Amino acid sequence: MTTASQSLLGMSLLDRIGNTPLLRLDALTASLNAPPPRVQLLGKVEWVNPGGSIKDRAASSIVQAALREGKLTPGKTLLDATSGNTGIAYAMLGSAMGFPVTLCMPSNVSAERKNILSAYGAQIVWTDPADGSDGAIRKARELAAEHPGTYFYADQYGNDNNWLAHYHGTANEIWRQTEGRITHFVAGLGTSGTFMGVTRRLHELNPAIQCISMQPDSPFNGFEGLKHMATALIPPIYDPTLADRNLYMPTERAYVMAKRLGRMQGLLVGVSAAGAVAAALDVAEQESHAGREASPKDKGEEPSIDNIARFFGAKSGAGRPGAFPRPVMNIPQPNGASGLKKGQRVRHAKYGEGTVLVREGDGEDAKLTVVFERHGLKKLMEKFANLQKI
Repeated sequence: MTTASQSLLGMSLLDRIGNTPLLRLDALTASLNAPPPRVQLLGKVEWVNPGGSIKDRAASSIVQAALREGKLTPGKTLLDATSGNTGIAYAMLGSAMGFPVTLCMPSNVSAERKNILSAYGAQIVWTDPADGSDGAIRKARELAAEHPGTYFYADQYGNDNNWLAHYHGTANEIWRQTEGRITHFVAGLGTSGTFMGVTRRLHELNPAIQCISMQPDSPFNGFEGLKHMATALIPPIYDPTLADRNLYMPTERAYVMAKRLGRMQGLLVGVSAAGAVAAALDVAEQESHAGREASPKDKGEEPSIDNIARFFGAKSGAGRPGAFPRPVMNIPQPNGASGLKKGQRVRHAKYGEGTVLVREGDGEDAKLTVVFERHGLKKLMEKFANLQKI
């Protein structure tokens, strides 16, 4: 406690958003750095934000602008579509600042995210998991059109305050923390706000910086919150001309990198963060082999307990739902379905038709990750004897 005449100690919740540290990923670049070191790989540690993700930045920017502009007034409810992290940020801010929050979300989000949102008191409108985040966007637009007096539709995918949070905040932090020595920036594309804002500002500070986007290599993928732009609803804030390069990442490589980070760097991260790290390491290796110095900085999604459960649940026996944007099930390959590979269409008696997303191993020990379009995830691992090729 302090007396009234003294200045306030500590900081507010909003003050704690941003100014996150950079973390060196030295174990990943050790083989590239025969003395003297030529490559540094750095990751922005966004999980230290109060809501646990980089989405705190965009959500707080959107909310504060709405309050200033009189769009989020007393009695109105904030409405938006989300696959999880922005929703958590909205719910946290709503609880702290005193406004109600309604979120449209695919119903197959993890139990952990459902519990967090419930703890903050958010109202959830569940959408068909087979429609992914695009289905949630359509539902939010429908509710906003039907009840304009009830909702402030935040529209993170089309709200310029999303990317402006990164233009004014994240990009300048990176520039300052790297002492202006950054040569490459890599980020995944979901709403695209992080990449749009950081890229615009970094190109102003130094046009030579290479800004490289990463997205899933397929519409059927396991990247939390990321979009395969060729087949998804394109976010209105996305400008495809800003990227110096585009990289397309297989889900399998992100899985491998997630495990590698856990075992080599002491970091348990989600699939999106792992995909961004894998892409940044590709860039670092290319620059090193070309004899150039590089300081790539990667920005993927933050670690989250539901993603960690997905990566390591099979080994630990956790058996919890994963964080895929579509219904997914990891299953040992049955004897009657030999030869199945990534992209193969399959049918199961109970779960209907699906697509093989990942194949691990060979022969009787092979395991498949299958996306079932019309049903939710039941278990992380379960045996089936009646999976058939279509």
